[in-house]
Amino acid sequence: MIDHPNPLKILPVAIFVVFLLTEGLCRKSHSKNIILENEEDVIVLTKKGSNLKVKCHYSEDYVPDDYEWKKIKDNRHFAVLPTEILSTSQWLDLVNVRFDDEGQYSCIMNGFKGNETFSKKRDFVLKTTNYTREPHGKIKPKFQKVFTEDVPLFVNRTLHLNCPFTSTSDTEFSWFKNDELLIEKKAIIEGYGAIDNEYSSKPARLSDAGNYTCVVKNKYGSIQYQFAVAVYDNENKKPLSSEYPRDLSLKSGDRAMFFCHAFDYGNKEIDWYFLNSTNPMDIDIETVDLSQSKKMDNENDVTLLSGKLIIESVTIDDAGWYICVQKGFESPLMAEAQLSVDKSLIEVTSEVPNQDENISDDKHFVLSLLPMLSTLPMDKKLKTRIAIETLVHNIAFPDLNTAENVHTEQNNTTEKSFTNTDSIITTLAA
Repeated sequence: MIDHPNPLKILPVAIFVVFLLTEGLCRKSHSKNIILENEEDVIVLTKKGSNLKVKCHYSEDYVPDDYEWKKIKDNRHFAVLPTEILSTSQWLDLVNVRFDDEGQYSCIMNGFKGNETFSKKRDFVLKTTNYTREPHGKIKPKFQKVFTEDVPLFVNRTLHLNCPFTSTSDTEFSWFKNDELLIEKKAIIEGYGAIDNEYSSKPARLSDAGNYTCVVKNKYGSIQYQFAVAVYDNENKKPLSSEYPRDLSLKSGDRAMFFCHAFDYGNKEIDWYFLNSTNPMDIDIETVDLSQSKKMDNENDVTLLSGKLIIESVTIDDAGWYICVQKGFESPLMAEAQLSVDKSLIEVTSEVPNQDENISDDKHFVLSLLPMLSTLPMDKKLKTRIAIETLVHNIAFPDLNTAENVHTEQNNTTEKSFTNTDSIITTLAA
């Protein structure tokens, strides 16, 4: 009698075999080989759980002696200490990539070329994504925000240009100044990538003025944007801008308002720090320990709102350097400004006795906007000057819609209720 196998016993084994085959196929489909040939600072964005093999390669003829792979920065952009040797092979194998694997990796290869020794470096930044859907259609890169074309900059400060983009395939991105290439990078993207694409240089010189263009392209198309950078040696001549914080010279009791809209995108949090007398030009944002600086929080006279830092009624103790910081994709993003607080900024005149007592905080705030007059058209300059003069001299803010109203209200010295600060700012920006 033939003993036939029991199907109920075979079924679980068959299911297990199918599971192993499926798991193997899935792992194979999520494996990627990358060759770093003559490049540095390559961005690799891969799906969590995938396998990654990266080759430290040199295209010219040479006799390799040794390779050394290390992870030099973690997923928070902090230096990894001590640096552990991950591999002495030409290939770095990363299996089942996780969030903890994110960071910057570096390979040093040593060898001989003829009778001479040589050493070359290759590195890449690894990021992971949960994006599992395959992109539909041929999608070219997209910018993450609406840009401001004009970038005013004060001499000896940092030139910051930010051109964040998204892409669903391998992408090359570069920066040009007046059509000359400044920097070029590559991103190897599996799934979906959102990249900051920042260019910075410090300290700024007058010669840094010019047209800067960011160009982003993948196999489906390209996009670009041009920024007009102007460098000023006088802060009072520098136009008002809300993209980056600007230096402020205020009187004790004034309101300080710093903007950092350039980093306000992609639902990323912006932090503000008070560095006191430490000049940001002297620090490296990638290595500095910001825990030693005061982090600004919503409390008392401090308000953080939509990329803005507002300090009500500043004092001498508030004077110093402030920076806005965003975590960033490859490295932290930072912009800086200096606050000067001077008790004698506004002199007392014979026409307005005891001016310190009569001028409200709103008036001081309006006076702090005087430097922007040089950037307005003439008709707007006139309106703004009238607004400021009437406010300072205790005259009601006039209706600026008609010339008749302007002349009438200028002659009116009767004390009236003042227009609030928001109305004045609206007029200035009109």
